[in-house]
Amino acid sequence: MTISISDEYIDRLIALFENIRDNQFEIGDTLILLVDSSPDQRTEIMNYVAGKLAVSPSTLYDYENTARRWSKDDRVVYASLDWTIYRNSDPEKDKELLDQAIDEGWNATTFKEKMFPAMNEPFNLVERALRILQKTIKAEDLPEELVTDFRRIIVMLSELRDKLEDVF
Repeated sequence: MTISISDEYIDRLIALFENIRDNQFEIGDTLILLVDSSPDQRTEIMNYVAGKLAVSPSTLYDYENTARRWSKDDRVVYASLDWTIYRNSDPEKDKELLDQAIDEGWNATTFKEKMFPAMNEPFNLVERALRILQKTIKAEDLPEELVTDFRRIIVMLSELRDKLEDVF
């Protein structure tokens, strides 16, 4: 079955997503104004605003830091990027990678993989899988038989990780 959605809906969704990104920058710009008015009270400002907005201070620091790195001109040049790409990059240092992301239509995951190629090295992938399995056992109310299977897999992945560590 082929799906067809009216351009009106697609255009509306595009506008909403662009507004989200623009609002994140506007939040960051506002935080810059507040922090720059009392630089010695950055932590207090962030904690106060976080409490009033019911968001974590780390989210606000993230918005502020991203807005500081991205000038208004750079935001226009790279307007089609995902917020996560803005967060993880610096337009002055990462221009070549950002241009490639635009040219090739990368999503945030592809950008992070290209920016941090070590993320996809076998040792790091096995490490990540181990952490996920260990978290799954702790967080989930799993039947004992599945926990036993997870633990067996963890042992095997630990052995594989050790072999990879010797190779790399």
